[in-house]
Amino acid sequence: MISVADALIAEFTDYCYEWYGSGGIYDHGASYHEVKVAVCQHIANPDRLTVFQGDSLDREQVREWLARTFGYAEKKGVTA
Repeated sequence: MISVADALIAEFTDYCYEWYGSGGIYDHGASYHEVKVAVCQHIANPDRLTVFQGDSLDREQVREWLARTFGYAEKKGVTA
């Protein structure tokens, strides 16, 4: 059985992948697994400035984790 927390993490990971995954809105070329790692890092971070809500602020923090952990940045010249 999947817990509510697991379902929320999966839903938020899907949301972030749509933005930063390969072919995403802001294509960083990240794999789904890498996005999930960044999501988990963000959620587990005790130094987060706000409570996790799964919103665009959290999504942008995941982008920062992708940059710090995997060196990803938006691909230039890619249009969504």
